[in-house]
Amino acid sequence: MKCLVRVTERKILVSFDREFQTIFALLFLCGVYGHVDATTLPKYYTEKHVLAREERSLDYMIVRVNDERKVVIAGKTLTIVRGDTFVVEKARLKSSQGRIAEVNIVGLKSTRKPGGRQDLGVVVTSGTGMLNPKWADHADGETYAVVAASPGVLHGVIKIRVLEPRLDYIALLVNGESRVFRAEEKIRLKGVDEIEIQRVTTNLNDDKGVAFTLKRGRMKSSQMSPQGEYSLTVSYQGLPFASIPITVSD
Repeated sequence: MKCLVRVTERKILVSFDREFQTIFALLFLCGVYGHVDATTLPKYYTEKHVLAREERSLDYMIVRVNDERKVVIAGKTLTIVRGDTFVVEKARLKSSQGRIAEVNIVGLKSTRKPGGRQDLGVVVTSGTGMLNPKWADHADGETYAVVAASPGVLHGVIKIRVLEPRLDYIALLVNGESRVFRAEEKIRLKGVDEIEIQRVTTNLNDDKGVAFTLKRGRMKSSQMSPQGEYSLTVSYQGLPFASIPITVSD
């Protein structure tokens, strides 16, 4: 590995051999851009790209999650929940004069032409198999790198972390009385009880996509026949993520 330094009249010129550039790029990604597992970045970027100068480095990306646009600064992580839909709408360099050739969501399965890496504007629904977990960092959920690059130049990276939706508790009205049940806690009812869902507490940004499924689709336990064991399934964007057991007795 060589690092050559040459002094001229006006400036100091520093050149690295390819091995040093690769190591430096990985260190830069792990330091300036936050933790990025080297195994989650294709060798295409670490071996055939050099880091952009400051003015050509990534400033931010705009990512729309469901119906909300979010600005993600270079090196930062956007956290979403399985079932969320997202699309990278824009990537901007620190210099207004610069241009980014491609935005690559590493791990995205697509029908693009072989060798194509342009994912700008591609709508991705997490939890549906569109993202290949092989390219994810699994330290906390599944974290995917989104790379901004041009031929031979790596502008920067943001990360998108996909967490599993989680039910903390559900509040029910049972015969007009408010009762709170934690996730997986069994709900015990009698055949004459009537229940109504008041609210749920989850790790979701909002409960707009939350739906409930109860066998026979009725919330009046007296219509569950015969008495026995049932479950209330909680889904987000059509993907089940919790099941609350219900026991109905005489």
